[in-house]
Amino acid sequence: MKELYRHEKKRIGLERWAVLVIFLVIYFCVLQRKASYIIWDELENQVLPYNLSLLCILGIFFVTYLNRKLFFIKEQGKTIYLLKKYEIVPIRKIHMYQIRIRIMAEMILVFVAGSLAVYSFAVKSNYIAREGVAINILTEGMALTPKVVLLLCVMVITVVAVIFGLDAYQEKKG
Repeated sequence: MKELYRHEKKRIGLERWAVLVIFLVIYFCVLQRKASYIIWDELENQVLPYNLSLLCILGIFFVTYLNRKLFFIKEQGKTIYLLKKYEIVPIRKIHMYQIRIRIMAEMILVFVAGSLAVYSFAVKSNYIAREGVAINILTEGMALTPKVVLLLCVMVITVVAVIFGLDAYQEKKG
């Protein structure tokens, strides 16, 4: 099973990291735009918002991208459901799902950690630009906890919906 896990990670390659970086750069650009409004309007005690809705949208796109990369393969110009291709191989379907869900879970955790790192960097870089306004990072971190948990819940629900929906679709199709 470890060999199949390594093979799947190698198969989807560095493209998943490129997509992740692109999504985090988009998030950083949105944060910087909001920070510039806060700085230029000189709003006292205004904290940079975490922007959970944008992260949920980017997270859903990221999960659907991972779903396409992990469960479908293009052969001879056609997109084929990968688990149908491996039906003749003596690997249980549950193991195939476990490997793909593990890869998705790893990438989701990296996505959430990356979003927190981007947010932290944006807050700290804009704190330096705003003299005299103290931002308590610890208090802001405590306020972020429910938002991060909600983001993780949305991502997990998306993964579950994609997996069950995909499985039901394939059962109905063939």
